[in-house]
Amino acid sequence: MVYAIQIIFIVILDFLTRGNKRYSKIYHFCVFISMVLIAGLRNPEMGLNDFANGYIYGWRIACNSSWTELFGYMDNSKSALKDPGFAVICKLLSLISTDEFFFQFVINIPYFAVLCWFVRKHSCNYALSYIVVIALQYFTLSYYLLRPMCAIMFIVLAIDSIIENRNKRGIIYTLSAATVHSSAIVFIIFFVVKRLKNIKRYPIYAVCVLAVSLFGRNIVMFILQNILGSSRFVYYLNANMTEGLSRYFIALLFLVIEWFIFLRLKDVDDADKTMLNMSMLGTAFLAFTPIIADFWRIAWYFEVVNCVLYPRALKRLAGQDRAIVIVSSYTVFLLYTFLFLLPGTNALPYYTYFS
Repeated sequence: MVYAIQIIFIVILDFLTRGNKRYSKIYHFCVFISMVLIAGLRNPEMGLNDFANGYIYGWRIACNSSWTELFGYMDNSKSALKDPGFAVICKLLSLISTDEFFFQFVINIPYFAVLCWFVRKHSCNYALSYIVVIALQYFTLSYYLLRPMCAIMFIVLAIDSIIENRNKRGIIYTLSAATVHSSAIVFIIFFVVKRLKNIKRYPIYAVCVLAVSLFGRNIVMFILQNILGSSRFVYYLNANMTEGLSRYFIALLFLVIEWFIFLRLKDVDDADKTMLNMSMLGTAFLAFTPIIADFWRIAWYFEVVNCVLYPRALKRLAGQDRAIVIVSSYTVFLLYTFLFLLPGTNALPYYTYFS
């Protein structure tokens, strides 16, 4: 019941603090603390396969290796320490403590701090933003994807720089993310995305994304199976089909609602246009999740904008007296959240470190 507990806490706390700006910082701090405690205080053995056999194993190597030996592991493409940024983070933390629980707990703190800061700065509905964070599974990344989780932290900072037209700073954050996980370098195409500002072209982009989502996956599957004979195909198909498609349907739901709203607005600011384009790219990458795992990871970097874009879209819609659409879309969103995500989360046993 990890998701359910967190959602209930977010909604109740929002109800108690809404309308009082003095309590805004307290609200975000409490949400931040709750996320860190739930993710960080679990038993380290409760992570999924990549966490237990990859990241914890890599942490043990970092604890028992010198700096020279650590750089040797970076040359191994199958090592959890192959990306220098993550390897350095592990080694620096190991200088403080070699305890696995310490590593798991501390590495969550900067990630959730950046997410909460981003929501507080750009969202117009904090509770809904945090629910989107949970729905798109950014809350439970520490269960299995520590390197992408750390990379997303830098990507969020890059997105903030893009919104504020500080491209040089955005490049620095993107390159920093790439040192933690090499797939994050794909986010460099935000320079192209940012130039797509003409709202009248969005229907064309929408058709392209939907076409890729519906037909592109089958084309790539055919190439992998019948032409390349990829041995990785079956593994990625089995490993990512359920997880990827559950996220895909929810991401597509966000995107359709956002399109529906922004296409009917005459004045859309550059920040919303940029984030909408990123959301489109994320959904397009996510469509290929069942085939190549890297697409799954790449989608995380673009989809994170939905945590502030979705509430901003609903606010613009409310200004046009279409409350019924807001209520219905929010209801459908909650249904997708509980139907697709809660069963999968409940399948994971949860024990605290002190159990």
